[in-house]
Amino acid sequence: MINYNYNELISLYEIEKISNEVSVIKINGNKLILKRILIPIDWYDEENKKLYIDYLNKQGIKVARIINFWYEGDICYEIQEYIENGNNKGIKIDSIITEIAKYHKASSKYCGKDFNKCEYIVPFCCCGINLNRVLLGFYEKYYKYAQRNFYSCKNVDPSTYRLFKNMEKIFGQINNNEDIPRFICHNDLTDNNILIVPNGTAIIDFDFCYKTIPYVDIVDVILTRNYSIKEIIHNKCFFEDKVKRYVYLYNKEFNILQYDIILKMVALKVISFFFYVHYNDKNMDIFNENLNDMLELSYMAINT
Repeated sequence: MINYNYNELISLYEIEKISNEVSVIKINGNKLILKRILIPIDWYDEENKKLYIDYLNKQGIKVARIINFWYEGDICYEIQEYIENGNNKGIKIDSIITEIAKYHKASSKYCGKDFNKCEYIVPFCCCGINLNRVLLGFYEKYYKYAQRNFYSCKNVDPSTYRLFKNMEKIFGQINNNEDIPRFICHNDLTDNNILIVPNGTAIIDFDFCYKTIPYVDIVDVILTRNYSIKEIIHNKCFFEDKVKRYVYLYNKEFNILQYDIILKMVALKVISFFFYVHYNDKNMDIFNENLNDMLELSYMAINT
């Protein structure tokens, strides 16, 4: 397998192109995933990622294993296990939370090497905005670039200034909490990376894994379920009751979550995202349209 190059594999074995980076190929009757890795990961970190995924599989966590990988120049390619996906619309967030708790419990005991850097200089597009790097670290993803965008604006109105200061305070409340554990987390738990399988769920795409706080994964799952700021604020009690249930379900498997930290993390993710992506000349209208709701969300989080 390793003697093939990417273009040869595509031309000989591709049966379905999922994206520009991912294809399904069929070799000797077996379906496999052929993937080009976007971030410039080096051989050492790629090998450690494979070892980590192998460990998870041995612990009974259903994941897409890396069967083989190689480099063509600086670009890494992977052959991955193919996992048949069911109907993701039928999956319930309660069961996902339970599976994430099992995954975190196994990951927290992993004794192998960490892998990936806190940021990679890779251009990508998010919500119509071209960004110049991928952020993985908690400090980078939830504070550093929001801070950079804020201070790049010369004329800041008082409401935006209050919002940023509230965001700094929320970040500090989380980052300085010594009771929050840190271990390798998935760091990109979108709907596309959680699959329905016959016996539950499977997790795929570990490219953005990083040693961070587990709340990153939990809030990713919560906020990819079509929540908007207005829905959180205007249905505050309903949202908080859901979060309480998620904490209960997670802690039945792995007793580490704090309810108030999840609410703070929800606010931090939303506000830092708006500063990182929308606080610029092209998207300032979107930022301003949501400014009052973000302020209210920030005060809710600070006082939780």
